[in-house]
Amino acid sequence: MKATQILVSFIALFAASTVATPAATNTEVTCDLLSWSPFAGAACAAHCIRLGHRGGWCDNRLGWASTRRPYDRNSCGWASIPLPLTAMLLDLSRFRVYWKRVSASDRRSEEPTGADQKDAMPSGQTGGFFSNASGTMVSNPTMVDYHPNMSIHNIYQVVTNGNAGLNLLRPYICKDADVNASARYPPPRCHPGTRQKIGKKLRDEWLGGPTHSSKIMWLSGPAGTGKSAVAQTFAEYCEENGCLGSSYFFSRPNHRDKFETVIPTIIYHLASTFPEYAILLDRVIAYDPTILDKAPRTQLRKLIVEPFSLLQAQGHPLTQRSLVILLDGLDECHGLELQCELVEMIGELVRLKKDLPFRWLICSRPEPHLEYIFSRADFVIDCQKHRLLIDADTKTDVSKFLHDGLEAIKTRFWGSCSLDWPSPEQLIRIIDIVDGLFALGDTVLKYIGSAQYADPAQRLVDFLAYMERADRVTADNPLETLDLLYSRILGDIPEHIWPTTKQILQLEFHLSGVTERSAQTTANFLRTNQTTFYAALRTLHSVLEIPTPADAVSTELRAFHASFSDYLTNSVRSGKYHISESDAYRDNGELGLFWHSVMLSDVATVSDDLLKRKDYPSLTLVPYLKWSSGQPDQAAQGLYDFLAERTWWGVSGSAQLYKVPSKLLPFLEDFPFPYMELGDPGFLRFISWLSQQGPPSHLLRTEASNDLDKVLLKSVVSHFSARGVSVVPMAFPIAKIEASTT
Repeated sequence: MKATQILVSFIALFAASTVATPAATNTEVTCDLLSWSPFAGAACAAHCIRLGHRGGWCDNRLGWASTRRPYDRNSCGWASIPLPLTAMLLDLSRFRVYWKRVSASDRRSEEPTGADQKDAMPSGQTGGFFSNASGTMVSNPTMVDYHPNMSIHNIYQVVTNGNAGLNLLRPYICKDADVNASARYPPPRCHPGTRQKIGKKLRDEWLGGPTHSSKIMWLSGPAGTGKSAVAQTFAEYCEENGCLGSSYFFSRPNHRDKFETVIPTIIYHLASTFPEYAILLDRVIAYDPTILDKAPRTQLRKLIVEPFSLLQAQGHPLTQRSLVILLDGLDECHGLELQCELVEMIGELVRLKKDLPFRWLICSRPEPHLEYIFSRADFVIDCQKHRLLIDADTKTDVSKFLHDGLEAIKTRFWGSCSLDWPSPEQLIRIIDIVDGLFALGDTVLKYIGSAQYADPAQRLVDFLAYMERADRVTADNPLETLDLLYSRILGDIPEHIWPTTKQILQLEFHLSGVTERSAQTTANFLRTNQTTFYAALRTLHSVLEIPTPADAVSTELRAFHASFSDYLTNSVRSGKYHISESDAYRDNGELGLFWHSVMLSDVATVSDDLLKRKDYPSLTLVPYLKWSSGQPDQAAQGLYDFLAERTWWGVSGSAQLYKVPSKLLPFLEDFPFPYMELGDPGFLRFISWLSQQGPPSHLLRTEASNDLDKVLLKSVVSHFSARGVSVVPMAFPIAKIEASTT
């Protein structure tokens, strides 16, 4: 057995001799030892045996050595003496010396004679359960080695070599989630000379800052902004400087997303890095192997908090420096509730045990449930927050990344690139396309520098041509990696919610107008309430800038990067997530006609008020709004401004590009056209198209055909004449008049 620091679990059960011994047989001596001090328990038991206290036992529970009776001459005299915590780390060699002395004394006084010889072991055979055994580990057993008429009793030791706990833990971990896992090779890293601000913030201000500073850092950012590269680079820095406790890099496509593996993986990394902690871990797992099947909260408390608290109480150097535990891509952990639970567990640990050495870096997309859990008023989590954005500094970093990457490609393929490759124009074009998105820049460089083709000059030409005509069908997609990322994000949208999400995206990316349209206006136009609107966008916070309900009145939806809208509008790239222009025009026309019908439906008489369009919203739109935020007039005005600008443009655009969809025909048949004002350029565009579809439709009349037409004509002439505007009869075709009117 190696003379190294080990854990010894004492198990000694004694058989009474056939010959009664005075007083000693009636004395029960108990050594109740701290569970962390098994070696001290063995020493105490050996001492009891030497004094002849049979019928004794060791109960590793309470942390005190005591007698069941008051102190007397037959007891070992250890009445309520606290055992030092350092006993758990005693050297085995010291125990060997002690035990040799004890056993030698016992052998001289208790050698079997006479009748006792028949119960002795055969010559050359050693006694006990572990005769000739090797590589054996026994966890918390109760064993009796009973030999009648023998007064020599064995002490059985449970010895672990420091790897037993790790061996039991291994099936419960995710080995591919480690910072150095081969499954992640090559991992993303920050390009030299980039991301210097966030690097300095993490290294100097957070990790190297005051010990009382926040122990949790939440690093968030949109998809593709390089969060994992920052996390990897920082983890490697911590590892080089001896302060990396553990890391877990989540990835749903690569099956690194199981909540139940997170805590065991952290424990495994800590134990494999720090032997002092591994010794304590072995002891806990040996005492209760079922701990590995218990709830993560229990594992965190029993296998991390309590052992490190013990080391801290001893003043161990390991607890005197910060240990970083890094969780990257938390939003890819399976289950939104479990993501929140993990954050709660960490927040609770930091709040209750702030003096422990751990610092937690959590990286994720800015998903709403995580925003909520980090900002709860009833469960305050003391953490710093930092958001990675596509700002001027990021664009500068990405430009350097692209420039250096292309130079490296030119060096690698020196035989197929000219000295002036790429041209300044090509470089500027690539930088404009990438526009500060690290994920896109990385995708472009991998495409151009493909070793399979080994022709970067031609690959660059092909890429730029593809971006100029991205709607063409081609088997070679330079943006395949980025497309997989977007497809994965959209794949989280429940099927029953996708139709609403699709309508919102169609409106945003196909029918954006000159006038800024608030998120609330978008929802009202689609006849969607606030709850449904946010539910439809819940999983898109990593690709869309979604305003809060308080800001939605005046702030519009925006994509973080143009590559997302490019992906959605390209049917070849987006597949089932494609948002078509024809569907966008159809929905816009149908809903626009509905809202115009609403505005005109309550008009009972023709008057000057009818022609005051600014009064329409307050008169008719408010009762139909799904989301007003306590300001119905403002919400109605926002919707009206959008209708005035885009409705007829959408209807006529749909008609000219795709013919009038069948769903629009009933709306056109029933629409109260006589109440429309011809000053609307969009409406003029629509009727200009309608008048060119053959014989004049009954929807368009240049002469009054009934009493209502006559009243309307008279009112309109009077209204405009009073303002000095001449009114002339309209004739078909009306295209010539449209130019002069507008």
